[in-house]
Amino acid sequence: MVMENKDKAMTGSSLPALISPKEFALCTIQVNQCRIVVPCDDSSFHESVYEYEFTRMPDGLTVDSDRIGTITQISGSFALADIKDREQFPTWRTHLGAHLCPKSELSVNYNRWHTEHDIKSILLEKYKKRTRKSSDTGNEYYPESESDIDVITINDRLWAHMALDDYRQLDVFMTELDENLVLQINFDASPCWYRDGFAPADVKAHLMTFFMEYLCHFKIIKAGSVPDEELPPLGFYPAAREEKDIDRDGHVVERDPDYSPAPDFSSW
Repeated sequence: MVMENKDKAMTGSSLPALISPKEFALCTIQVNQCRIVVPCDDSSFHESVYEYEFTRMPDGLTVDSDRIGTITQISGSFALADIKDREQFPTWRTHLGAHLCPKSELSVNYNRWHTEHDIKSILLEKYKKRTRKSSDTGNEYYPESESDIDVITINDRLWAHMALDDYRQLDVFMTELDENLVLQINFDASPCWYRDGFAPADVKAHLMTFFMEYLCHFKIIKAGSVPDEELPPLGFYPAAREEKDIDRDGHVVERDPDYSPAPDFSSW
């Protein structure tokens, strides 16, 4: 029964092997001066727009040319358990959201995120009012001190990590793209445990191994850091893509007799 499988995970007697993000589909977008490669499940919702240009306006808001506010580029849920363990652990799933967030929308100041202290002080200020409002509910959690925010370095980039919301079920990762923009990645893996309580420590630690590997496969390439011809092409590329050649503009190229395999996306 499903309940028995969840009990195994809750007691730590058995945890599933997890899927690898290196097998995911890829969504490649251009955001101001950054080329960003977002790993995601094939079935995830993704915006059909792949280029964004955000500008700070005189009123303090930062807007894209066609819209105002946060843009959800990727949204969807998928199984976390490896295929061989999926039948035994059917509830091991997570929701993933990848959001382009103007700092004006996040209600954070425009100070740069250069150091761990910068990041923690900026985010504590952001959540100060939310903390007061959530104190009546008893189950909602937001950062109250620097110890509630972890700052990690992945691929030479600083990411903030916080466990928020009911029973800390939402794992939020944030990184600064430029003086106006923040990239936010949300995971809600609460189906992996009973939702009316905190995740068991072993379950949370096991999930964190997936989150960390996912961020390692996330690519943020600053303009000028590589030649333009080496940038990954814009577009959405399903996981099963070995039979296609893609040009730098994201178009399928017909093979000729002198065909040689296209570069492996994992090299970007």
